[in-house]
Amino acid sequence: MEKLNICLLSVQKKNSYLNKLISILKKNKNDNVILLNKKITKTFIKKKKINLLVSFHNSQILKQSMINLINNNCINFHCSLLPQARGSYPILWAAYKNLQFGVSIHRIDKYLDHGNILFQKKIKLNKNQTLKSAYNLHEFTIIKGFSQLFKIIRKEILLYGHFKYKIRNKIKYKSSFYFNSESQKLIKLLPKGWNTKISEVKKIKF
Repeated sequence: MEKLNICLLSVQKKNSYLNKLISILKKNKNDNVILLNKKITKTFIKKKKINLLVSFHNSQILKQSMINLINNNCINFHCSLLPQARGSYPILWAAYKNLQFGVSIHRIDKYLDHGNILFQKKIKLNKNQTLKSAYNLHEFTIIKGFSQLFKIIRKEILLYGHFKYKIRNKIKYKSSFYFNSESQKLIKLLPKGWNTKISEVKKIKF
C-alpha cells in the first residue's frame, strides 16, 4: 500500500480543532483526506477506497459490515476515560458525577464508545474552570495525542493493511453510559449554560 484514503467523519464543518485535525491527517502529501459531514455508506467506502476512518464528533453508529470493509481501521475520539461516561456529553457527566476528567481514542467496533483503547490521558481541572474551558482543554489534549498516535497507525496500515496497535496495561475505569435524552434534561438545569463552573455543576439537583 502506497497511500491512505482517509475519511474524516464529523458533523462539524469548520472550527480550529477540526482544522488542526485535518492538518495532521494531511501531513503526508500522498494521502487523500475527505471530510464527510453526512452518513457514510458502503458505496462511498468502496468508491473512494477508504482504508482509514476517523470519527470526530460524529453521531453515526457504524455497522460491523461497514467496519469490515475498512479492514477494522476505524477510530473514534471521546472526551472521557472510557469506558467511563460513554454516550453523550461526557464532560458534562464527568463534572456532575465528580469523575476523573480525561480523553480517549479507541478503535471502533459495533458498540457505541467501545473497542480497544489506543490513547488515553487524564486531565486536571480547577474548580473555577467552566464547562466551556474544560471542553477546549479536552479538545486540545485529544488532538495533541492523536498527532503521535497517527504516526504509528499510519505506518502499520501501510505495512500490513491494518493497524495492530493498542494500549497495554491501561487503567480500568468503571463503566457508565448516558443517553442524549437525559443529557438534555441536565443541560436545561445549568445556571449559566456552558459558562457554568465545574464546581457549580456538581451541586445541581437532578
